[in-house]
Formats: sequence, structure tokens, C-alpha cells
Amino acid sequence: MNETIQKIGISRQVILIVLLVIVLITGGMSVMVSVSSFNNLASITLDELNRMSKIFASQLQALQQDAAKSVIDIESHTLLLEQLEQITNLGPYYYSDVSSLGANIEESDKIYGLEAQIKIVQALKPLQTAHQVTSISLYSLSPFNLISGAKPVLNVRMDTEGIWLGAFDKKGGVENRQYYFNRHGNFRSPESDLFNVSSVYQLTVKEFYKRIQFTKTDPIGFDDVISQDITQLMETKLVNSSFLIQNGVPTIRTQAIVNVPVSNPETWEAEQAEAILIVLEQEIDKEQLMEIKNQLGVDVGLARKDKILLSSLSFDEAINVLNPDKTVTGRAQSFYYASQGVVFSEVMQAGIKAVVLSPISILARLTQSLFSQMAFLAIIATMVASILIYWAIRRLVNLPLSQLMTGVEKISAGELDHQVKVLSKNEFGQLAYAFNNMSSELDKKTSQLQSYAASLEASNAELKRYQTTLEEMVEQRTSTLKSAQKQLIESEKMASLGELVAGVAHEINTPVGVGVTAASFLKDETNNINKKYISNSMTKADFDEYLTCSLQTTDMIFSNLQRATELVKSFKQVAVDQTVEEHRLFSVISYIEEVLLTLHPRLKKTHHTIEVSGERGVEIDSYPGSFSQIVTNLIMNSVIHAFDDEDAGHISIHIERSEDQVILTYTDNGVGVDEENLAKIFDPFFTTKRGFGGTGLGMHIVYNLVTQQLKGVIKCESHLGKGIKFIITIPVTVSTFQK
Repeated sequence: MNETIQKIGISRQVILIVLLVIVLITGGMSVMVSVSSFNNLASITLDELNRMSKIFASQLQALQQDAAKSVIDIESHTLLLEQLEQITNLGPYYYSDVSSLGANIEESDKIYGLEAQIKIVQALKPLQTAHQVTSISLYSLSPFNLISGAKPVLNVRMDTEGIWLGAFDKKGGVENRQYYFNRHGNFRSPESDLFNVSSVYQLTVKEFYKRIQFTKTDPIGFDDVISQDITQLMETKLVNSSFLIQNGVPTIRTQAIVNVPVSNPETWEAEQAEAILIVLEQEIDKEQLMEIKNQLGVDVGLARKDKILLSSLSFDEAINVLNPDKTVTGRAQSFYYASQGVVFSEVMQAGIKAVVLSPISILARLTQSLFSQMAFLAIIATMVASILIYWAIRRLVNLPLSQLMTGVEKISAGELDHQVKVLSKNEFGQLAYAFNNMSSELDKKTSQLQSYAASLEASNAELKRYQTTLEEMVEQRTSTLKSAQKQLIESEKMASLGELVAGVAHEINTPVGVGVTAASFLKDETNNINKKYISNSMTKADFDEYLTCSLQTTDMIFSNLQRATELVKSFKQVAVDQTVEEHRLFSVISYIEEVLLTLHPRLKKTHHTIEVSGERGVEIDSYPGSFSQIVTNLIMNSVIHAFDDEDAGHISIHIERSEDQVILTYTDNGVGVDEENLAKIFDPFFTTKRGFGGTGLGMHIVYNLVTQQLKGVIKCESHLGKGIKFIITIPVTVSTFQK
């Protein structure tokens, strides 16, 4: 019969292999180039981020330098210095005569001091705007150290909220100081004639505050008295800048001592005295970081050590810790970063880092684009290579192979004298020459085989006859063997039942004998008390003694007869189940306990303990006779094979239910079974105690009852010296078909 075979040209196969090789090579090169490109781009990105971080740090330094310039502008502002001299002379820390210490500051001096404060505010407003200063605070000092231990006290403050002006009551102390506040939007320059002489002596200072719309307010969000030691700042006479977190906002604080021309009380000559502490604060909020981000084109942030304090990222992209590998992880994505420490001067370290950030996803997109371009070039190269390879293989391989295939088909059709003509001198030409020689030899051998075929046909007919006879003999012997095996199994079961009968009969004899003896004793005692009753010689003590004896004797008779009843009941149920193969519903653990009760005569001579555990409520609808035979054979197998006579073994039977299956796990701690014998444990007539009570059918019967009668599965596990374990799984209900 000829079959059509689907042909796949060798050229296609070779092309597929070459294509696979090219794809693997180009794919590997693409991956290598992509990884290398990613690393190179990452290196370039980090270099660029380093450059950006230096620019960012320089911008922060520029903020500090603006504050320092503000100090220089204040020191060079003549009108402003005059007003600073005025608030110093009229302030709490200066006096021209010792006798004025502790005296109240005159009302007119308070008004002229207020006028100087207003002029200072008007002069500082342009400086605050020009140098991007968030707040400017002027603290009064004690010139010439007139008030020993005097702390810097706030005199004038301008911040984002508004303007704060200090008011003082006494010379030499600031305990009763008060502050007046006005918002920038409400502040207006006072009229030119507000502070003329007539107004000064006609109006109170509170009325002046009311005229310029300042209200009394407690300081909020800043210190009105500086408790820190400024001795070093006064000694160095340098501008000092530091970085701090104030009200949750990163802030650059610049401090400087301003010298003011003040009259020395001792010499009555004007001298430059350290009279004003100026504090400039520049808050760096998210809005400023966003402006820097727009300038640099990358996200920026501020960090102290390795913790991010503030960044231009959205709140959804919150980041916290800078990793040592120059990456930082956000909630949605990761970033590369570069940081630069901010240095205000050679002697002042800000303690913060200027951080710039770039999403790693940008590099991933660039790398993916590069990979896509390389993959496109690889596909084009693969297509061109495939066309060239296909043409070469078709000319050099396909044509000679086609001629050889034609020759093979003709020979398979019976044309054994066919010759193949291949003109090439390569391996295909040599193959054609060998093919032609083969076809000639096949023609010769075919003739010889035809002569052998006739003789083989006769031999096959004879062999077939012998085969039929042998099969009949094997079938007859197998039937005889199965019948004998069945009889042996039935004999084993009857022998087991016989032993059960003998044991139970012996076990019943004891309680029945005790009951008879007790009944005979009770009869004698009854006759004695009856005689005393008839003769009127019975006393109350005799009757009480008789009653006590009767109760004890009847209890003994009842308990022994109850024991005999239980034995008979258990024996009756188990014996009937073993002889009548009918299925019924029974409790598994309760039935096992009945079987153990019938085995008690054989087990009481040993020192073994049997433990039954599991779910007592488990019931099955199955064959109790087969189930009892399984339990009996397992226990007797352990008694005979697992333990010596003097051993005190332990046998465990555990019952559990798993869906519609009941699992019986039987274990003992006996000698166990080696690997060789474990494989043969369920074979018929296999025993290791032949001649010592072992027939070799116990485990075979168990296997047949579990698999055939109960439709279950049994597995055996054991190691030499570690006991044995049987796991029996049977259905909860035997189906009607199985029944």
C-alpha cells in the first residue's frame, strides 16, 4: 500500500536553521548593544546630572551672596544708618546717663523711634525685593556693652506676612516689650506732616500706631529674643550664613553685626558701635524649586545627608532616601541623581546637598528605540541572506536530491534495474554511484528471497499449529491454578474464623464460670438465711449481712454475664460478616473495636498495645466482613512478622474522611521490611516465616479484598528497622454497580 508523504525540501530546512542562527546572533548582539548603550547613556546622564547639580549648588550660593550684598548695602546706606542710630539711641539698651537706667522711655522718644522704624521699613523694601530675601529682621544690641548680658531683641521685622515693629517701655530692660503688626497690602507711607512737633505733643504713641494701621499682635513663627551666643559673630565681624529647617521649610539664614555711629556715654564722642544684629532669611519653597527646574530642564531637590527634604516632584512622586548607587526610588518610578554640597564660603558649609534628578524611564525609552532600530536592520539582513542561501541550496542540493528521490521511488515501485544519472562530482555524485550499485545488488537478492519465501511459509503454518496447542494448555493450567488459589484463600478465611471461635469460646468460659460460682454461693447464703428465718433465730445483723453479700454477689454475676454477652454479640456480628458477603452501613471505628474484642484471646498473650484514633462519626456503606478480615490480617501480620514474643510493640490505626473517601492508616513500630521484600509483600504464598505460622496468603488476601471487594487502593511503606505503614483508601459508599 502506497502512502503519500508530505515533502519538506532540504533547502527550506537549511534556510530555517540558518535563519535561526542569524536571529540568535543578531538578537544577542542587539541585547549586548542595548545593555552597553543603556550603560553608556546612564554614564552620560550621570555626568550631565553632576554638571547640573553644580549649577544648582551655585544658584543656592548666589542666594546667600545676595543676602550678603544686602548687608553691604545696608552698611553703605547713609540714611538707613541714621535711622538705625535713632532706634539705637531711643531703644532699651542705650543710655547717656546711668541715672536713666530703669526709667520709663518718654512718650515723645517712643514716637520718634516709631518714625525711625517706618523710615527703615521704607528703605529696606527695595532691598528685600532686589535680593530675594524672605524676611529681614533687625535686632537691637547693647552698644559699648552698656547693659551686661543683654540678649538681642527684635526691633523691626519684614517677612512674607507683613511688617513687625517693636515697642519698649523702659531703659535697660525688655520685659514689657510689645509688637505691632501690619500686612504689606495695608501698609501706606504716612503723611509728611504726621510726625511734626505739634503732632508729637498732641497725640499718644498708640494713636500714631492707629494712624498708620498697625495693631498690637504677639510674635508668631519667629524668635523676638535671640538666646544663642553671638560672641563669635561679634568677634569675627563676618557675615555668617547657615541652612536650617524653619516651620518645615528649608531656609538660608544670614546674620551680620552692623556698626552704627553712636555717642559714647563716657567720652561723649560719636563712635562706631556694634548696635544692630541683622538677620536675613531666604526660604526655598516648592515654587522656587519649580522655577529652577524650568531653568535647568531637570527635577531638583534639597537633601541633608541622604534624606530628601524638598523636591520639585509632584506629591505622587514623593522620594525619601538617596541610595549609594546613585538612584532614588519614588512611588511611581525610579530616578538617577547627582548631588553637590553647598558651600557658602571657605569657612562656611551649608550642610545641605543640591540634588538633581532624571527618570530612569527616559533611558529605557531611548534604549528601546535603539533596540527597535537594530532589530529592523537585523530583519532586513536576515531576509537578504535567506534569499541568497535559498538560491545556492536549490542549485547545489535540491536538483541532485530530486534525481535521487526519483530513483528511490522507482525502485520502491519494483523497477530494480533503474539507474540514477547525476553529473556532479561532489558527494551527491558519489551517492548516485553507490545508489546504482545498490539497485543492481537488490535485483539479485530479490530473486534469492523469493525462493526462500516458499519454504518459510510452510514453516510458519507448522509454528502456528504448535502455538494454538500451547495456548490451550496454558489456559487450562491457569484455570486450575486460580481454582486452587481460591480454595486456599477460603481455607485461610475459615481457619481464621475457627481460631476466632476457639478464642471466643475460651474467653467466654471465664466470665460464665465466675457467674456460676457466684450464683452457687448466693444460693447457699439464701438457704442459710431462710433456715434462720423459719426458726425465728434471724437477727437484724444476719439480715444486713445477707443483703450486703447478695448485692455484691449479684453485681459480680451481672458484670461477668454482661462481659460474656458483649463477647457473644461481637463474635456473632463479626462471624456473620465474615461468612455472609453482604454490604451494610456501619461505623468504622466502632466496628474496628468489635474486631479487636474478638481478637483479644489471641492478643492478650502478647505485650502489644493497639491504639485506634480518628473521626468516630465516620460511617461507610460497604462489606463489613471483608473490612474485618483486612483489619485481622494486618494485626496478625504485625504479631507474627513484626515483633518477637517478648517485644512490647505498638500498633496504631487512624481513620479520617476526605470528601467521598475514607483513609485507614495502619502503622506498627516493628522490624520493618527491606526494599527487596517490600516489592513482593502482596504476592501470593510469599512469607518470611514459613513454618512459624506464616502461609504467605495474609497480605495477598488483604490486597484482593481492598482492590476488588471494597474498590479501594492500598499502599505500603517501610524501612528496615523502622516499622511498616499501610495506607488504605476506600469509597464511603459502594455503588450499586459495584454491589
